[in-house]
Amino acid sequence: MYNKYIVCVIVFFYLSKNIQHILSIDDLDEATFVNTNLFNILPATATVWLNAKSLDTLMLEYGWLNGTTRGQPFYQTFPERCLKYCGDFKGNTSPLAPYLAVTANGGAKPHWRSATAIDKFYLIIEFEDPDYVKIQQEEIGTTFFTIQYPGSPGALFIYADGKRCYDQMVGSPLRTCKLANTDTITAMSFDFIFTEGGVNRTFKYFYNNPNIQALRPGIFGTTTSLTVVGSYFSVMDANRCSFYINGTLAAYNSMQTQTQINSMVFTQTTEMAYVLPFIVTCPTLNIEYTIYRSALLDPSSTLHYAYLPFSVSWDNALNLINKYTLFAENPYFALINGSAVNSFVKNYITGTPNYVVWSGVSFVNNVATYNQLKFQTQYPVNQLTTVDTNYFFNGTALATFGAPTSIDQYPLLLVFGVANPIIDASATIPAPIVGGPTTLKLLRNYGWKDSRVSVVTVQPVPMTYTGTLNFTAATITFNAPSGNLSIPSRIYLEKLGYRSSFDYNITYSSPLISSIVIITPSRTINLSGSGLIGNITTYPFPSNCTVSSSNVQCIYGINVLPIYYPIFYLVSDVTGQSNTKSVDLTTFYISSISPSVLPRDGGIITVSGYGFNFIDKTTVVSFSNSVTCTNIARGLDANTTFTCTVGVSRSNGTYPIEAKSIGVTATVPPGVNVTFQDIEQDGRFVTITGRSFRLYNQLPGFTIKVGSETPSISCPPTTQICTFTLSTLSTNGVVFIGTPAFNVSINRIWNPVISITPSDILDPEVTSTINGLLFGDQTLVAKLNGTTYPFTIIDSSSGTFKPPKLTGKVTFQLVGQGFSNVIQMKFPSPSIVNLVLDQSSLTCQIYGNYFGSSNDLINIQGITAQPIKATSSNYTNISFKVPLSARTGPLNVSVNGDVSLSKFFMIEPSPTTYTPLRFLGGKLTITGQFLAPINFANENILNISVGGVPSQISLMDNNFDPYRLIVDSPPGYGTSNFTIQQYNAKITRDLVFSPPSITSCSSTVYLKPDTVTIVGDNFGSFNLSVTIGNQTCENPMINLIGSQITCKFSSNISSTELLSVRVNVANQFDEKNAFMYLIPSDCNKCSSNGKCNIATGVCECNEGWIGMDCSKKVSTTPIPVNPPAVVDNTTNVELGTTKKDITFNVNITEIREITDLGDTVKQYFIKDIKWFDVQQTNNSYTYSGRFKNDDKLQVDIIMQMFVNDTEYNFAGDIFSIPANSVKYQVHLYNWTFSDKLNSLQVLFLTQAQLQVQQGCQTQQSGIGDTSSNTESSLRMMEINQGNGILQAYYSDRMVVDGRIRNSKVSMINSTDDSVKQINSLYPNNLNILTAITIEHFDNDAIVDPNFGSLLIQDDDNSEECGSNDDKKWKLPVIIVCSVVGGLACIITVGILFKKKFRYQFKIASIKLNSMGGKSRK
Repeated sequence: MYNKYIVCVIVFFYLSKNIQHILSIDDLDEATFVNTNLFNILPATATVWLNAKSLDTLMLEYGWLNGTTRGQPFYQTFPERCLKYCGDFKGNTSPLAPYLAVTANGGAKPHWRSATAIDKFYLIIEFEDPDYVKIQQEEIGTTFFTIQYPGSPGALFIYADGKRCYDQMVGSPLRTCKLANTDTITAMSFDFIFTEGGVNRTFKYFYNNPNIQALRPGIFGTTTSLTVVGSYFSVMDANRCSFYINGTLAAYNSMQTQTQINSMVFTQTTEMAYVLPFIVTCPTLNIEYTIYRSALLDPSSTLHYAYLPFSVSWDNALNLINKYTLFAENPYFALINGSAVNSFVKNYITGTPNYVVWSGVSFVNNVATYNQLKFQTQYPVNQLTTVDTNYFFNGTALATFGAPTSIDQYPLLLVFGVANPIIDASATIPAPIVGGPTTLKLLRNYGWKDSRVSVVTVQPVPMTYTGTLNFTAATITFNAPSGNLSIPSRIYLEKLGYRSSFDYNITYSSPLISSIVIITPSRTINLSGSGLIGNITTYPFPSNCTVSSSNVQCIYGINVLPIYYPIFYLVSDVTGQSNTKSVDLTTFYISSISPSVLPRDGGIITVSGYGFNFIDKTTVVSFSNSVTCTNIARGLDANTTFTCTVGVSRSNGTYPIEAKSIGVTATVPPGVNVTFQDIEQDGRFVTITGRSFRLYNQLPGFTIKVGSETPSISCPPTTQICTFTLSTLSTNGVVFIGTPAFNVSINRIWNPVISITPSDILDPEVTSTINGLLFGDQTLVAKLNGTTYPFTIIDSSSGTFKPPKLTGKVTFQLVGQGFSNVIQMKFPSPSIVNLVLDQSSLTCQIYGNYFGSSNDLINIQGITAQPIKATSSNYTNISFKVPLSARTGPLNVSVNGDVSLSKFFMIEPSPTTYTPLRFLGGKLTITGQFLAPINFANENILNISVGGVPSQISLMDNNFDPYRLIVDSPPGYGTSNFTIQQYNAKITRDLVFSPPSITSCSSTVYLKPDTVTIVGDNFGSFNLSVTIGNQTCENPMINLIGSQITCKFSSNISSTELLSVRVNVANQFDEKNAFMYLIPSDCNKCSSNGKCNIATGVCECNEGWIGMDCSKKVSTTPIPVNPPAVVDNTTNVELGTTKKDITFNVNITEIREITDLGDTVKQYFIKDIKWFDVQQTNNSYTYSGRFKNDDKLQVDIIMQMFVNDTEYNFAGDIFSIPANSVKYQVHLYNWTFSDKLNSLQVLFLTQAQLQVQQGCQTQQSGIGDTSSNTESSLRMMEINQGNGILQAYYSDRMVVDGRIRNSKVSMINSTDDSVKQINSLYPNNLNILTAITIEHFDNDAIVDPNFGSLLIQDDDNSEECGSNDDKKWKLPVIIVCSVVGGLACIITVGILFKKKFRYQFKIASIKLNSMGGKSRK
């Protein structure tokens, strides 16, 4: 069965059940047929339209508008790739020429070229079946496909290359085809067969062409070899393919096919310096394509370069850099810094020395840098003073220059290999402490499959280790040396002869605890393990630990071991925290006894510890003097305390406690004892406890002697206690008590007693005398705050010591065989002599006295809100780091709460950044450090002047890093400065004036001179000039605040694109593509009561008249109109008047994606959105939300209610909004288009009651007049309900991906499914759906319709009945007519047969945009 090619010279053409479209050329077979059979009847150099256009805003991708691959790229500009057949197309990035055409070449290979919408070429019309499929393009060997099939959702079987697909319906009309795991496809092309209802349909499918990414001449040391590197080379071999290097047939040598990188090697007998273009032709595979701009290896530097010869802006250049990767390599701007690289670029890449390319040079502190390193070059660099200047290299001048404007455009040359490798630190494995395999996870820039790795460690003797790169896993593995610290190293990758490197610190594994042993007699804990390096802290015992390479031994105090089963872990300052290890203690442990001193008669004690669950009736508690403790009773916490009754001791002394149960012996550390004694001393007062005192204390001669003193003794008759007081005559030695006949003697060393001191102020290192009693017959030391110092005994009642250098209040005690009483003493207050500040390092030295040496006790106060801690200190000097929150003012030092007198501290203000000045004056923002104008003593410390004029500070920031001041600045231009004065310090900085800034520009009608309004910022009157499209805009005038310019524009520059607007003030300027011509709108007849504004399509009515044609009188009776009101916190707004019972509702109902045929492929209803942020400010409502099944899409809707007349500016469309209006703005982010050829529609619903009662008349609501511009985009619509008129006004522009575009607004006809659904839901309403259509966008789009202003016309029939003068409004019914047949060709030239293609000629020169903007009908 053969399809027909009908070749006609036509005026009208036949269209039955086939779809017509412009010529598309899918593969080499079709290209050969078209060139051989169709071009021969055209002129030899005729140009014919192709049904293709760019698919993205950067013009990087071109795709067909029809066929199974429609909307997908067959050609990619940069990095260059021909995915399908793409002729000899070399790419294009000009947004003015997004279309493609092909020029006949007299029978030779035709030439493909870009084209604009207004070019005129010949047209070949091609036909295909209306039921088409779309199959996702895939790489060679893929066995999973996504298919768009518009057929019925019933049973459908799909076969790929004769193999059954496991079809899974994703969502009509999307399907997937997944072959079985055992099935493979080795062919370059194959058939897709769709079987449905017994009918087969076959579609030819081609994989993407093999991807050639880089050409490497001479990498094997010879200029006669070329290595071609890319992917998916498996189908290419010398038997099926021919390869041409710069026009010469190349000798194929070998191929290496690997997982991610394939390579082919070619050799020739002659030098292969010029290797581009590289042509692949495989006729049996239907492959032919040319590579003009692959990445190219420079054999001398062994770096790869990629060139885009088309001029692009700086921002787009950065976007291209981010999009381009050569395997795992990131590019950067090529550095042309010497004759060698310049020679390579001009000879082998650009082909001319007169080239210009963007440069990666920038300036940091007036130093030229490249890729974050100092720029080394033999060519000059011409620095511009403009902030954020971008730079380009000029090959003619052999110099680098600054690009003066943001709209400059230059070609782009990229280099690969200069970017250092980047590792994934989160996935990198530490090295073992003893050394061994270490794996680094790489992210990018790690070279090619054949990269060699070496690791050089930085040690006293540098060592080099060989590593291995696993390209597929993106890892480097090497054997790290043993180490106990982090070892700095540098890792080198040899990438085909050139080397890149990165620094890496070899880190080691964390400490590991393997076992814990508690040895209670010696109160030690032994932790054994590995990785015990650096400073080790042991938890829960952070001190008293000794560390070796495999063991940590800690000594714990008597009462330190926790009373629960402890969990231990280690922390190393080098390798971090260890594992945790718990200890299972299988005994009970006694830690303390209370009271620990008993009379010899015994008493009740409380024993603390843990593990007392082992205590039972077999438990025996005793002391080493054989005294037992009976009546054992466990406490409230039965595991940690018990009580028992101690028996009578036969002697004084201290004895350890013992406890045993059957099979368990308690662990008791040294020092857990009970002391039995009969004498208790409390300073001067002594209590003697004993037996039988009351039998003897009444006998004559009963007395007590303490050495040579016989003090008075008191023995109450009812107790076994006697008391007496020691004096200065008391001495250590024998204590005698009793009568000459009945007595007892004991030997006693008393606790010393401190009585008085010469002063409570201790002078450091000056001998002080301490007085008291009982100093003799023993050795004493002085203890201050727990630390002992030498004490010299003079006699039994006095002694001396030399105080150390301490500070503040201290406790003082004498310690010998006993302990004296404790007294409080004090050292002198701290004293400041001098302050020395090093502002460069922000360190300050305080010189003085009595500072002590404990940083924790020192606070520096007065210059910050919170005290500052010292970084180092001694008795006469303090060093501290000055925080950024510090302020000039009085400073004092507090040492342990003792405060010095203040000393004046001054730190110089340090402004670091400051905003440019404004021509009309205004606010100057200064940021930096130490800019506070008031110190913490509430003193003014800072004065500022701008241009010599004192400035008022209007804002003082609470932040300090950086600190921010806002001050007033006077008008001016050129250069200026500001001065900050703080006491005697004066700091001056030069200032520049900010250039003007353009936000939007209003429009005019082409060839109609008119006033233009430019909105922006910082407009000034100094040497003010304005140009639009390089033509002067006359008589520019600015407003009072410099935010608006008006000027007279001649409107005589022809352009279909945005014109550049340039505002120059005092030789500073801003330039932006912001001016667009208005598309004229035809007003309806404005009667005699108004004047037509063709710019807006609105009749500007005389006073007292309203309506689009100004034929309706304003109501003479004041009728209150309700302000616009939001309904139920939704996007539904109600406008109306209660008095007249008139209500209009305006709402956003849905967002949907449609094909170029108008079919809906995706649809979201606003009622289903989830608002995550709702804000109301006065009469403005902002809603931000997302849909449940699309978490990337975000919709922001802003609704503004206007109760008064207002002027509004949207992207230069300046219009008046009447009172009682609502204006919507819809901002869409991240819509995922199903096809790049599809569009998006935002649907607005306007509702009114279908019938209303006005007086005694029933009136039909309907659409009144409408106004559209010459591009058939709706500008204004009138909806009538009784006496109420709702006017809807639509802006003529929208903002798409940051660029202004013309709006496309239309009213949706009644056959649309959305209209049908709404009419069924609201049968008693007049329902009008309008759509704002947005073409494909990448990031975001903003539409801004002013929808709805309510007017009330005069009611001349309100009191009269029976009138037949009923208002007849137009109903929103659109009649759709279909033509089943058509006209045949007028002249038949011939009939051609081809199995696959059918074509028809239209011999005429046709503008592309004259075909209605659609490829199919």
